[in-house]
Amino acid sequence: MSGKRIPLKLSKKILFILLFILLCTYAPFAAAADTYPFVTKGGSGGTGDETPRLMVFDACSNPLQISFSESNYRLPYSPDAYDNQVVFVENENIYLLDLPMRFIRELTVDGGNSEPAISDSGVVWVHSYTSNFLTSQNTTSQIYYYNPNTGETRQITSGDANRRHPAVSENKIVWIDSRNGNQDIYLYDIISRSETQITANPADQDAPAIFDNWVVWRDGRDGLNKTIYIYNLSNKEFSRISSTGDKDTGAPEITGTKVAWAGNRSILYLYDILTKVESSLAVDISEDGGVSVSRNQIVWHDPSWRSPPRTCPLNMFCPVETCCPPEYQVIMMYFFSDNSQEVVYLRQTSSGNPAIPVLDKVDLRPKVSDSLLIWVSEKIAVCSLSNQNISSLNLRRIPYSHQLPDSSLTHSQSKIDSKTQWPATPLSPNITFIAIGVGIGLYMNIIWRKGKI
Repeated sequence: MSGKRIPLKLSKKILFILLFILLCTYAPFAAAADTYPFVTKGGSGGTGDETPRLMVFDACSNPLQISFSESNYRLPYSPDAYDNQVVFVENENIYLLDLPMRFIRELTVDGGNSEPAISDSGVVWVHSYTSNFLTSQNTTSQIYYYNPNTGETRQITSGDANRRHPAVSENKIVWIDSRNGNQDIYLYDIISRSETQITANPADQDAPAIFDNWVVWRDGRDGLNKTIYIYNLSNKEFSRISSTGDKDTGAPEITGTKVAWAGNRSILYLYDILTKVESSLAVDISEDGGVSVSRNQIVWHDPSWRSPPRTCPLNMFCPVETCCPPEYQVIMMYFFSDNSQEVVYLRQTSSGNPAIPVLDKVDLRPKVSDSLLIWVSEKIAVCSLSNQNISSLNLRRIPYSHQLPDSSLTHSQSKIDSKTQWPATPLSPNITFIAIGVGIGLYMNIIWRKGKI
């Protein structure tokens, strides 16, 4: 075999370049080793009546927990989530957690604040001039809105009336208002700063939720048994979507074309806006009757789970058991993709022995976004649905300020980007390996130039 040999000096240069490229190329694979894929669901799926699988997410077994040292008299509560951001109440003030930017921003300092909600449009909450725990229609309270793009906080209501349960989506805010002597649903347009009354029936309407051009709520016009109604903002038409009602009907949640709610703590209902089909699933749901829905799944708190779990026939009530206390409280997740359900968080409450008293029992009140699962358990617990390990994230606490947000703290101008990939460790391994590669390459090149190799 013949041919020109590569000069020694050129071969050394090529070797150094290859070493540098190899190290930089390896970096993404090293970074990927610190994250975990979404848990694969087993079982047959698709039938809706198979036994739930005990498939606890790694990230939810060791969640990020949020609480402040000064919380000696009121623990954090009432969380809500959108994408990778969370809002919650602590010491009667509202806080915004931004996981990609790793900070907690204080939105209020005056106390009396409650019921925060968040979406791509911003944050809304209730401010009461007496106590945020009073629900009397004679209590004066107002709705506030925080714009993450500008840092503006705006009071959107005025006058003496009780307002509660705000929700926000697509630059529109809805809430319950008692100005007419009963509870009605009102809407505020953030862009035009105009207000519209949605309901005028003399019965009470409450628990509104909004997504895009759809508003849903719980309605008392059909008698003692509350039912679920929907309103189309585009054509101004409304209709009842629940086939049956119950005095314990839970608050509805809406995302995309799906509306979910609980009925009498034994049935989970799902309504498809496009097909106008209502379906149901027999479940156990905590006393607050709360469910939360995202584009991919529904979550709820099951206060009486057993191992092995009870199996309930589809569309039928679970039998009431009085023999012994439940062993666990769990957060259940139902997947739209294959109609399966799984346990994603488990908390033991008893040994199953009636002679042993029930341990601490809490109302977990789970909420789900496309990226996060959150719940309340003495602290606000947050876990990543992509199973990133966020339990040890270092978060900056940013105090309340009337000034506009620092541009260095905004996340795409505080606009939430669902495609953003944020690292689970304080320093990305990509940066580490690139730095090592550059350092080795430069060092070897210097030695070569000095003629030592």
